[in-house]
Amino acid sequence: MASVWLFRRWAVSHGISAITGWVNRSASLGRYPEIGLRKARVLRDEAHELLAKGINPCTVRKQKRQAESLATGHSFKTFYSLWLDHRRLELREGRQSTLSQIQRIFSKDVLPALGESSIFEIRRSDLLEVIARIERRKTLTIAEKVRTWFNQL
Repeated sequence: MASVWLFRRWAVSHGISAITGWVNRSASLGRYPEIGLRKARVLRDEAHELLAKGINPCTVRKQKRQAESLATGHSFKTFYSLWLDHRRLELREGRQSTLSQIQRIFSKDVLPALGESSIFEIRRSDLLEVIARIERRKTLTIAEKVRTWFNQL
């Protein structure tokens, strides 16, 4: 069983144990083999700095974890593949060439620029930049199609 680095602090209690007034709070900084002593000390110092500012380090850590999980599960490429599956079901039998055109254009122009980005971080200016890059090649009909597909996404 691996050892765990703990960050311990005393906090004023407002709950059931308010009789004593102080409660021991501890938070894990990570497991020993993955987190060395030097890294554990850095994490401890960061937690002390947050406490000095009146911020609960456990809350900050939880918010970071939530943001990371949102970002990894919500990449542009993920939503593109979901939209493409929906589009595949939507197209009539003779219109499968449209699907291959979408895949070709997105793999060439859109996914290299936006593929790994989180959908929460993509701004209108990023989309306009992709469209402008297509327009600079003088392929205005493709740029218009990409704009329409962005609206559908």
